[in-house]
Amino acid sequence: MTFKRDLLLAWLAIGTLAACRASEPTPMPVAKRVDVIRGVPARSTPGRTLDTVQVRLGDSDGRPVVGHPASWSGEGHIKVLDALSDHDGILRAVWTLPRFVDDYTLDFGAGPTGRYSLRLTAGELNHTFVTETAVAMARSIDATFTYGCGIWDEELVCWGRTIVPRPKPSRKLIQIPLPGGVSPTLVRTGSHVLCILDNSDTAWCTRASDAGAWRRIEGAPPLSQLNISGDPEDDGKVCGLARSDGMVWCWPVRGLSTTATATGFGPFTTISGKSDTVCGLDPDQAAWCWGQNRRGQLGDGTIDPSTTPVRVAGNLRFDRLAVGHELSCGRSLAGQVWCWGGITSDQSTSVPRVVDEPWSVGSEIVVGYSSDLYLRKGGRVRLWAANRMWDELDYSHYEAAEFVAYGHACLRQVTDEIYCSRDLAEELIEHPVYTSQLVAVSVD
Repeated sequence: MTFKRDLLLAWLAIGTLAACRASEPTPMPVAKRVDVIRGVPARSTPGRTLDTVQVRLGDSDGRPVVGHPASWSGEGHIKVLDALSDHDGILRAVWTLPRFVDDYTLDFGAGPTGRYSLRLTAGELNHTFVTETAVAMARSIDATFTYGCGIWDEELVCWGRTIVPRPKPSRKLIQIPLPGGVSPTLVRTGSHVLCILDNSDTAWCTRASDAGAWRRIEGAPPLSQLNISGDPEDDGKVCGLARSDGMVWCWPVRGLSTTATATGFGPFTTISGKSDTVCGLDPDQAAWCWGQNRRGQLGDGTIDPSTTPVRVAGNLRFDRLAVGHELSCGRSLAGQVWCWGGITSDQSTSVPRVVDEPWSVGSEIVVGYSSDLYLRKGGRVRLWAANRMWDELDYSHYEAAEFVAYGHACLRQVTDEIYCSRDLAEELIEHPVYTSQLVAVSVD
């Protein structure tokens, strides 16, 4: 009995030892090297989601290390696709670069330039990916439905569809060739024509779809402003203000005539208009408008068109004007914003009506195509449309130095970086401008 008992105990001990050995954890695979299968570009743009980053973990002999845990860290948003290295030793992650300094995210937001890093840690191994984000830079910007332009280092730069020869449109920044010796000081965009003033106050124009074939505009005195209104089918015109006396000189968009003629309109200190209505301020700061008047955008109490300037009703005085497709607005000397024409898609007024929003007092004004009114104050841009302020699209995460909009919107930061509405920068025309966020214009 003693022998049998000892034998039984021995077998139990062996079984217990075997069970203990079976329950011991498998030794952790040891990674000795990281091989990059797919890295990140040296330069990118803020807010961009990069191609999937892939690395392979290997042992000291280069063989794949399977089932090894790893962690990812860095700026922006990181989506880890593999918690453990797969059968080939591969680890993957998707990296979206930061959009704003405070990492506040918008669906199509964008952020400042900077040097951003993504760090992989696998045991004692570390690997860091670095990309330099860069945004197109320009000054004196302007934009229309499908493209925008600005001036940088005495060169004309543009982005968007119309300005790039088909069939390969681009949302990247390109330089537009200019005639020899010409340096632009002002740029104005139109659906069919692109114009500049040079450093001698002479106007030059080119077809937007064939940028680079410039024509010098003759016959006009030195000009201080340019304004493109209307399409060729609507007898659109390009007009400028004579620097000496503020009189208006114009030439047709159709055929790109090279000779300007005097209209006899003026004197004005400024003119504004992107469609078939134009308004100007006289030296007494009263507003005068001419052109189409379907929705009362001349502001004279009628809906009758006029080929000559008519006085805006109300005996108001303004220091700013902004005129869009069917909406005209002015900033009064008291700082209030008054508008006339298509206040909303289904409401019109043929006489000025104050935009009753305390925040708007003292703001710069920009009118887009769809009765959208942008207000810029202290570097902050907000949108007034459909009789309300759209707090959902408060662009306060940018410090705006300039803002333009006509079917699309473009913002220049105080750093001269350019951000545009999703429609323009992404080459899509899907939504009204006030449903679109801003993204960086790419330089790579």
